Amino acid sequence: MRLLALIIVFCSTFCAANCTSQKIICKKIPTNATSYIFDIKIEDARFAVEKSCYGNIDCGLNTHDVYYQGTWKKSGWPQAAKTALEGETHKYDVWMELTVDSSSIYFNKKGKPLKYLLECLLHFTSVNSKTTKMEIQVLNSKVHIRDQLLPSPPHFVNNPVYKNVKPTTIEEYKILQCFGKGLGVFDQMPHLKL
Repeated sequence: MRLLALIIVFCSTFCAANCTSQKIICKKIPTNATSYIFDIKIEDARFAVEKSCYGNIDCGLNTHDVYYQGTWKKSGWPQAAKTALEGETHKYDVWMELTVDSSSIYFNKKGKPLKYLLECLLHFTSVNSKTTKMEIQVLNSKVHIRDQLLPSPPHFVNNPVYKNVKPTTIEEYKILQCFGKGLGVFDQMPHLKL
């Protein structure tokens, strides 16, 4: 009986320690543009995104996944990408997931920058036959606050714990700038506000 009581006390103490929320410090979120008009045909935009943004560390973003209609079999896509790119309206759009190792907005209570994750839709609208508006629509933004204390199945690793946060506009504008670099118009774009 005593052993059972000890196990219950240990489990409740452990769960309380594992489930407490970590305090997140947030700086003031700047107002950067989340859309921009580029001189590119709408049909070419999604391919230019993959070429200029995917794996391009110069932009300060770690791009993990890029999906658009016509790539790979949808059976391998994340459900969020399938949902976001459904239908004729999103025929030219791009779904993207990326991370920033050190957020410039979100910090832990010790002042250390948190890892920031962003899932977004790059929505393209034709302005005319040679010009396209690119708009970054944030679907999910979160910060990595800690790892679980106990390993979890199926791989028995300490999975990360995330907390949803407001989008910063910084990463959204960095995507626009990255695309602008690829098109050679970066110098004409307004400066990033931090």
